[in-house]
Amino acid sequence: MILLVTPVQPEALLFAIQKVIQEPVEIALTFEAALDHARQREYSVVILDHDLAEAEPVATEALLGLTAAAFPLQLRLALTSAERLGREIRSALRRRQLELRSMEQSAVRSLHAELRDMLTAMLLQCDLMADSAGVSPEVRDTAQAMQQIVGRVRSRLVPYPALV
Repeated sequence: MILLVTPVQPEALLFAIQKVIQEPVEIALTFEAALDHARQREYSVVILDHDLAEAEPVATEALLGLTAAAFPLQLRLALTSAERLGREIRSALRRRQLELRSMEQSAVRSLHAELRDMLTAMLLQCDLMADSAGVSPEVRDTAQAMQQIVGRVRSRLVPYPALV
């Protein structure tokens, strides 16, 4: 969903955006309305009228803080053609998708490494337990069984191409 913040001919801009981008658009004529929208839902792109943003820098920062996950576009909407607006929005959506994909891959890599480290620690503990002097045969057998299970789980965490 796209949030359009402008007092300048929002109907014409809305039509131009929806013609080019097949994504719902919400209009806010003021920063107060934009902040209300931002508190209620998440947006993929926030389009700010440059003149409005320059006139109210504090409100601009507040809005950008609430919509941090959205890709911000600040344009002189009164002077921007529908074609250029469409190109800018498509470009912003592509950049946002790339950023999201990169963040997801980073989170998966981090989780993957953390799990491998934990499983390695468990394997070492099982080794120590199984090799300790004075450990009963039952405990030794249990430690070896746990070692095999943990080893199988760890082997399934072999890095795959998306994480390399």
